[in-house]
Amino acid sequence: EGNKLPPVPAGAAEGMTPDKVNQMVDRLAARLKDNPDDLTGWARLARAYKVQGRLDEAANAYEKTGKLLETDADLLTQYADLLATRGKSLSGKPTELINKALRIAPKHPMALMMAGQAAYQAKNYQAAIGHWETALTVLPANSPDIEPVKAEIADAKLKLGTAVKP
Repeated sequence: EGNKLPPVPAGAAEGMTPDKVNQMVDRLAARLKDNPDDLTGWARLARAYKVQGRLDEAANAYEKTGKLLETDADLLTQYADLLATRGKSLSGKPTELINKALRIAPKHPMALMMAGQAAYQAKNYQAAIGHWETALTVLPANSPDIEPVKAEIADAKLKLGTAVKP
């Protein structure tokens, strides 16, 4: 729990113009040029770039988070999500990152949902169902993800049923 990054306060972005946000992000980027070992700073910059849709810059910033990427399941999952968004697929590096996140935090809801998605895309429906069923056990009761995950499981079970030879 000790290496969790402090969340950005909800009110911080309110009332901030895109220009102000850009200036803040650029200031952080400039500061990191002088302090390349500030790993949590790189993680913050990566998230900011991702939110702004600056995907290549975000990917570069995630790469600079160094040893945090070895230990922080949230960061691994966000980086995987970024690469999957950019590459339109979870196969390859995103799946490696998700698997690493699950080795660190086997019950990480986002990583489980993405692992299910990756297995599903690879037509490994049994594995997909397993990941998604585990995700359902850890998602909060009011999570908006529960219904979509249940639908994904139902769909994978249908696919599994039709894939099984009589």
